[in-house]
Amino acid sequence: MSAVLANSCVIAVTPAVGAQSRQQIYSSLFAGEHSSPLIQPFLINRLPDSSYKLTAPVVISVEHAQQGFIASFDAANVHMSGDTPREAIENVLCLMIDLFDTFSANEEALGKEPRRQLDVLRSYIQVLDAH
Repeated sequence: MSAVLANSCVIAVTPAVGAQSRQQIYSSLFAGEHSSPLIQPFLINRLPDSSYKLTAPVVISVEHAQQGFIASFDAANVHMSGDTPREAIENVLCLMIDLFDTFSANEEALGKEPRRQLDVLRSYIQVLDAH
């Protein structure tokens, strides 16, 4: 398994499917060489903020877009973009924390979809330090 360190997040590349090797897909994804969208899953074990802990690894999929990359945590319907795959992943992880905090603080006012998102985020995120 290949891994790359993005700030304090450990990103592990999951096995590739098809004719290309994991290393070929990994290299071309990070080099931005795809002309068509390719979705590559990454297994994330840590969040960038040490006040939070993942209770289970999350799968973040990264897709090469026309201008940069889109990272998605599909289970909670959370998506962010970035100029690089690493930046897109960091952005989606930070948004997950922001949504977790915002939705937790305003739980009574949440509609159906934000409530579902909060439930999913709570199943993965634990607060370690009061902030």
